Amino acid sequence: MADIEEKAVRLYLQEAVNRGGGWEMAMRMMAGRILVLEDRLLRAGVDFPDAPGIETVSS
Repeated sequence: MADIEEKAVRLYLQEAVNRGGGWEMAMRMMAGRILVLEDRLLRAGVDFPDAPGIETVSS
């Protein structure tokens, strides 16, 4: 894992521990953030032709 990825995972894990959770909570928080970013990109019109499971919204 790259240093930046490791740092991001550590930050999510620390935040989850601060909230009384652990690894599972950290992964749910990270997944939630990814979904929000994905939604923003789709709304901005970014296309993901090679990404299965990501559906573009037609205007």
